[in-house]
Order: sequence, then structure tokens, then C-alpha cells
Amino acid sequence: MRPIKTLAYFVLAIAALAVLAFTATGRAAEPYTVQYSGTTITDQDVGRAIYNARCETCHGLHGEGTKGHQLPATAPPLQGNQFIVYAPDTAIAEVIRNGRTGAKRHYDDTYPDMPSFDATMIQDLRPLIAYLKGDMQKGK
Repeated sequence: MRPIKTLAYFVLAIAALAVLAFTATGRAAEPYTVQYSGTTITDQDVGRAIYNARCETCHGLHGEGTKGHQLPATAPPLQGNQFIVYAPDTAIAEVIRNGRTGAKRHYDDTYPDMPSFDATMIQDLRPLIAYLKGDMQKGK
């Protein structure tokens, strides 16, 4: 891996840890942009890191879902998903916090239940939701 790319990943990881540390103290995290050695880190970058750590396994690397892959269909696509695109942030946060149960939900296919991700797993959902509604929908 190139040194610049490694540095960018390191800076992104530090920013994600900073968000988690600040939100764990009980203070509300505010959207931010950080500059470090010419690299800009935004909420969506932090959200992408959270997505990669918590969501990618089931929903796919780019939110494409797992239907039609060699893997079992574990979760629907999030990229182009009408719920993600149009639902208010609070509705998306509720699904992440509480999970989804039942054989059928908003989709034509049956997927396994979605587990809940409480505050010990993802303290601040805003960067994740910003990524889901923003860069993910743009294919980034």
C-alpha cells in the first residue's frame, strides 16, 4: 500500500476514534471537517469507517446488498434504497438502534432479521446516516 494512502487511512481511523470519544463523554458531537497534512476528513468519511466496521459484512462493500452473490442473501441493498434516500434520519436511526424482525419487511425478498446496534456499538449515528444518505448514494 502506498504511504499516502496508509496515512489517509490512519488519519481516518483517528478521526473516527475522536468522534467516538467525544460522544462517549455525553456531549453531542457536531458535524465537522478536519484537515491533516492536506487530507480533509468529514462526517461522511467517519460514517464510511463505521459502515465498513459494522454494516459492510451484511450489506456489501458499497451498500449493494448480498442477493445474487455467492454468499447467502443476508441483507438488502442500501445504495438506491428508497427508505434510506427518503426516510427522515430519525427513522433510519430507529432501524439501526432496534434492528428489524419478521420474515418480510420493506422488500420483495426475505432476509434474516437485522440485529440492533446500541450505543455501545455505535455511539453517534449521525456520521453513519450522513454517509448512507450522501456518498453511498453517489456510489462513493
